[in-house]
Amino acid sequence: MALGFTGLWLWTSLRLPHRDAGWIDLLPGALVVGVGVGILQVGAAYLLGPYALAKQGTYGALGLAAALLLSLWVLGRLVVGVTRLLFCAVERALISSHAIHRRRGARP
Repeated sequence: MALGFTGLWLWTSLRLPHRDAGWIDLLPGALVVGVGVGILQVGAAYLLGPYALAKQGTYGALGLAAALLLSLWVLGRLVVGVTRLLFCAVERALISSHAIHRRRGARP
């Protein structure tokens, strides 16, 4: 399941603006998103779902809506966090590559 989410995020990342980063540079972020979404799915199925059903008498539909919003918030934080980390890693790689080529006297 995580492999499917990894492939989907890698495909999405390749369609978004990403400077000169190749698919190899985008793969670590896609792996983190794939595993994170898999963990989120398991957590929602085995922890959040039963907890929301147990509290259904107390909170009703509001409890289900709160559980759904919480899982969407975590998914959003995961995607934004991975995107920021990946941007920093690619930027650092491009800067170090530029510095290496500058020391050698060649243009990148």
